[in-house]
Amino acid sequence: MQFLTVNDGETSYYGGAQAWLSTRNRRRGGCGPIALTNMLLCMEAAEGRHGFAVSRREFLDAEEKMAGSMWIVPRFGVNGFALARHINRYCRTHGLRFKARWGTWPRRIESEIGRMLADSIPVILGIGPTFPLYFSRTKLTFYRKDGETYTPATSTKAHFVTVTELTPDWLTISSWGRIYYIKLEEYFHYMRRKSIPLITNIMIIKRRKH
Repeated sequence: MQFLTVNDGETSYYGGAQAWLSTRNRRRGGCGPIALTNMLLCMEAAEGRHGFAVSRREFLDAEEKMAGSMWIVPRFGVNGFALARHINRYCRTHGLRFKARWGTWPRRIESEIGRMLADSIPVILGIGPTFPLYFSRTKLTFYRKDGETYTPATSTKAHFVTVTELTPDWLTISSWGRIYYIKLEEYFHYMRRKSIPLITNIMIIKRRKH
């Protein structure tokens, strides 16, 4: 599927970045609003409302309109259920015939990602905090790709990203305005052994029939 390019002068980003947000709290905990804005802008672009390339200023204006009223809990950010409520409110108000809900059975995650990507809907994916050991240092690895070689680049937890491509072994994602890759096997291991499916899961988007 086609994804969002954000241009800032001569620099291009792969989706938005929470480092651009206006307050320290939003910069620290704004990954959910950024993933929400990535997704909604792509859904609107797929319907011909605007293009898939926007300026950084246009992205931030859209983020303010789409998620500016969302309460970000200091040090904790937002959760998937709050994101789903915001998406549904925005879709109703702006004539997008979609409905959101947070989470599905782990065995259905891959097929649901494939379905949404085929429908030009980027997927909000949650990497929840570790549970029950919240302060564990365990994190999920993000990779860079050089040719056919994947190299560990960084790691994180308690974070939302935007999935843009699915292969049998890998997810291509947007995070912090950059392209990374998540190994599916490692994601499911993290979900089941280090976190729980309630918080490490995906946003389900379906078209409304009426």
